Amino acid sequence: MALNDNALTARATASTFLGITDGADAVVDAETERLVNTASEMIAKRTNRVLYKKTHTEYWDGSRTNRILLSEWPITGGPAAGATKPEISIDSKSLFASGTEIDTDEYYVDRDIAIVMINLSFPKGTRNVKVIWEAGLGNHASDDFPSDLQNACLELVQFLLNKKHDRRIGIQTKGKLNENISYELGIPKYIDELLLPYIRLDFNTTNAPVSNG
Repeated sequence: MALNDNALTARATASTFLGITDGADAVVDAETERLVNTASEMIAKRTNRVLYKKTHTEYWDGSRTNRILLSEWPITGGPAAGATKPEISIDSKSLFASGTEIDTDEYYVDRDIAIVMINLSFPKGTRNVKVIWEAGLGNHASDDFPSDLQNACLELVQFLLNKKHDRRIGIQTKGKLNENISYELGIPKYIDELLLPYIRLDFNTTNAPVSNG
């Protein structure tokens, strides 16, 4: 097994957190990767966004506004190596051949999520605007995710491992001598609180993409 693209921590970091030796046992390493993948997928579903760095493509209907709110953030650049801005193309025929890109001096990135045209607006049309950009907070290869997000993944890995060893499935309540024991289902509250700054919040907008590529 290998780490998925959306893994939020490196295997070696998870091994250290769990108190095991990384690379000493192939079976243990594979199990660590499985737990990291599982925890990362749970966090991706909880936050409802792509947290790792990735290139995205969206097609939009122009509406004569000068602003587009992209679906994934923070914006870190474009498709080309070293690019600091997304690549934007406008084509009324939606073919987006070479030469339909607009100059990067014509727009800027606002608050790591929006594209704002400076002196122009996006012309009205159907699927006539194409945006390619890179967004994300890090990747497991460089192990550079924000510390609180990475710690949430590590804590969830530990929780899943403990749950497996204790055979804790679902929520159970046991009573013995007036003592109750409850087992949690899903992401525990103390871990969920670490994820709050990263959760996508719904907002009203008519400026929505019509297709992902």
